[in-house]
Amino acid sequence: MLGSDSNAFSQEGLQEGRCKRPLKTLIWILILITLPMVQARSATSETPATKIAPGSQSAAEAAKALRANGVENLGFEKLEQSPDEKKALDAAKGQIPGRIVWQSLRENNWNIYSMRADGTDVRRLTDHLLDDENPAWSPDGMLIAFDTRRSGHWQVFTMKPDGSQQKLLIDNARHPSWSADGCFIAFERKWKIFLFTIAEKSERELVPGKLATAEMPPAKPGKPAKQAPLTTTIQSIKSSGPALSTDGKYLAFTTDARFPWEVAVMPLDGTRLRLLAWGREPAWLPGTDRITFTREAGRSGSDLLMRSAAGGQLKLVSSLEMPWGYEYAPAVSPDGRWLVWAVSQRHDPAAANYELFIRKFDDTKSEPLRLTFHTAPDRSPSIFTQTEADR
Repeated sequence: MLGSDSNAFSQEGLQEGRCKRPLKTLIWILILITLPMVQARSATSETPATKIAPGSQSAAEAAKALRANGVENLGFEKLEQSPDEKKALDAAKGQIPGRIVWQSLRENNWNIYSMRADGTDVRRLTDHLLDDENPAWSPDGMLIAFDTRRSGHWQVFTMKPDGSQQKLLIDNARHPSWSADGCFIAFERKWKIFLFTIAEKSERELVPGKLATAEMPPAKPGKPAKQAPLTTTIQSIKSSGPALSTDGKYLAFTTDARFPWEVAVMPLDGTRLRLLAWGREPAWLPGTDRITFTREAGRSGSDLLMRSAAGGQLKLVSSLEMPWGYEYAPAVSPDGRWLVWAVSQRHDPAAANYELFIRKFDDTKSEPLRLTFHTAPDRSPSIFTQTEADR
């Protein structure tokens, strides 16, 4: 910052049109003042997508230009396939039933892909300049719900397993989760959770932005029956990532009720919200009241844990050794036998290259199988293991 004695003009000089310093000095001062402004404007001009309203023709053109640059220029590290990984993948061919859908940044924007659960037969299901994310298999494997911003704002679409018949289902919605009977979808809208009835095309709010009280896990989770429930007062919350239980009675989701982020559980009638554990991205183990979720520990990595919806002991589901120490987005097959999730080698959601891994859910001793080997991130898997989906 220039000192008070270095002002180019005095008040008297402004009034009289006179300069107190030579013209050359004034020119250099003006250059020094304006140069950072010009540099800042130049830097922002290199990312025009941040200035363009999503859904406009200009936004689509900007996305197309990004795609043309190639994913190699986005800054993601390429995690090469090791000889042991190749050998394990070759041995798994035909041994894991069903298909996995997930989102990938392989074309410089998020699209939905599908592959056999053994990592073969990779297919691209959506091809849009604006993002398609969070795919979820329907219970019968006949439809895939996903969210998209192809209209300029987030919407939930459905499509066939081959990517055909993409149709709008819910407007202004994200993160779809099917009920076990396929009649309902829970979704997120502006940090609130809603339930959509497919036959009636109606919706109702499940988790509002304000709650009065919520239960917390007891101080000693090993003996919950001997302790009175603890409660806390909640003025406002943000909620995301809904997951409906397979019995159709409960909803799990991520909330910031006490701190970012925490897994919460509540009946669909909206009573007795329970703050279950610190973590996010809940997924139900089918046929049980157990929920698996991600718990982050900053640069120490993140693990997958599991807990009963009623509380009780925390159980470790996965804690991979470094460098594969950052584990996210768990998904469990409908028969409860398989776990698929996204793993990266660093704690950086914006730049880390996530890859998909799979293993038998209860087999915590064997090495998981790495399914994807791409420069761009692969995230948010959903697995369906019935034979009709394996096509």
